[in-house]
Amino acid sequence: MPLILSGQYATGPHSALSLFLFFVQIVASSYLIGYVRLKTGSIWPAVWAHALWNTVIQGVFDACTKGVSNWVGESGMLTAIGALSLALLLVRGRWSDFRRSPSAAPEPLPCRL
Repeated sequence: MPLILSGQYATGPHSALSLFLFFVQIVASSYLIGYVRLKTGSIWPAVWAHALWNTVIQGVFDACTKGVSNWVGESGMLTAIGALSLALLLVRGRWSDFRRSPSAAPEPLPCRL
């Protein structure tokens, strides 16, 4: 939080807005990555999801943006809206009934030929 407010990390033109959007994005993406961890029963898909997230945010979004922007990046409006939308879709979707505990064995996928 101090790094964002001081303009040293993930900040746009308005530091307070960047901080708010960063927290929205962090909470939503942590829910998504936590879901992947619980759904698979393994930490590795969550590790790969986090690595992919960082690659897209810091590689693709930053490379496509000139100057300082509140639209993309770790504290961007589009990033926060996208992550929040995916988290809400996951919570409210039909597949929300398939949660299991981390210690439970994963269910086998149905074989369809």
